[in-house]
Amino acid sequence: MNVFKTQVEALEQILQSLEIEQENIFERAELGIQHCKKTLEVVRQRVIQLGFKDLQEEAIFFKEIKSTIVGYLFYFIGLVQVERSRPYGCPKKERKFLISEIRDLQAYLMKHQELYEYFLRRHDYRDHDFFIRNNSTHQLLDEAIASMVDFEFATTHDMIFSKIKGHVLTINYLEKKLSLPMMPQIQNSKVTLQWTGSKVDLVELTYALHASGLVNNGNAAIKDLANSMEQMFTIKLGDYYRVFLEIRARKNNQAKLLEMLRHSLISKIENLDG
Repeated sequence: MNVFKTQVEALEQILQSLEIEQENIFERAELGIQHCKKTLEVVRQRVIQLGFKDLQEEAIFFKEIKSTIVGYLFYFIGLVQVERSRPYGCPKKERKFLISEIRDLQAYLMKHQELYEYFLRRHDYRDHDFFIRNNSTHQLLDEAIASMVDFEFATTHDMIFSKIKGHVLTINYLEKKLSLPMMPQIQNSKVTLQWTGSKVDLVELTYALHASGLVNNGNAAIKDLANSMEQMFTIKLGDYYRVFLEIRARKNNQAKLLEMLRHSLISKIENLDG
């Protein structure tokens, strides 16, 4: 089971990197789908060739491993569908559309309320009913067809569980979009601000703001903060994710700029106070 968990952890690290590095939602979704499909095929081949040591391991795999990977697939497909239909340019229509999408997704969760609550409460008392292959208790559900077509790699409920996970991720995405205010662009500003420090320092400041949660109640994405910094200071940060990795790799004083700012502010206060 540890091998499967390692595969999922590696996939999630890749998806987190895409969230930071890839601004285009369609490209991010396409790459995410590719990585999910690749991981799914790897674990599928291992399951078919080696099987499981017991029924408990089998149930855990279909409940936690496969459903997580397929859940991400539903999530990325959902993002593409939403962004393709989203009415840009009119905040009122856009908000109405996002709310409608959330309600549609929630309707699916309510349709499968028993399994949704099972997911939320992290129950396990019916794992052998829901997540064991070739279960004699077949149910007439659309998603259960997968267990009949690909009986070596599907159970009667793992597809529903996967879709629940995917829909929860999509709902979270849509709710974040709703929480972000529609800010008017500032045009023809007479003041031009230019960053005269190093790009590394500006990246450190950007990540510090992101980590603080002080912008948009903590819902601002790092790419949005980086874009704002670039526009404000007329600078290109480039591969800021790689720069941040270098900051993390510092052996001493990882928050070098923040320490300098702290000392500068205290010094100014002391000078003004005499």
